[in-house]
Amino acid sequence: MNNYIQELNEFSELMVKLIGPTVDEAQELRRCIDDFGADIFNHLDRINLPLEQLEKLDAIRILISGRKEDNQ
Repeated sequence: MNNYIQELNEFSELMVKLIGPTVDEAQELRRCIDDFGADIFNHLDRINLPLEQLEKLDAIRILISGRKEDNQ
């Protein structure tokens, strides 16, 4: 379980670096990652972030899904 928490924290920090949110937005992003985990990309409609940040998350989602298709 500790490994999962560590990976979730690393994922959270990576998303914050990639998205570049304000301090308040970073807190919201971390809260959502705590709630949804890596499944956050399936819940973008439930995240209270500005459109610019949501578009960045959606772009990451598209890149990840494209990468998964390439590997199959």
